Amino acid sequence: MKCKMYTTSKANTYVIVPSTSDISVLPPSVRNQIVSSKPLKEIDVDPAVPLIALDPQEVHKNIKTYGYHVQGVSISFQESV
Repeated sequence: MKCKMYTTSKANTYVIVPSTSDISVLPPSVRNQIVSSKPLKEIDVDPAVPLIALDPQEVHKNIKTYGYHVQGVSISFQESV
């Protein structure tokens, strides 16, 4: 599924919608968090292909159920001794 990813006002949090969707139809609580009507990037989300920091099956499920997916990303580094 081709999707658009939008940056939100929350750190490391993104809204993902199908490429054919218009963000104006998102619930106000979600839409108002998007900082730019221009997508950060377009991604191809295939449930069979794992992505870093993104569960493609969860994205598909949420888009099917709600029409969008909110993704929070947390990246940490562990120093080995």
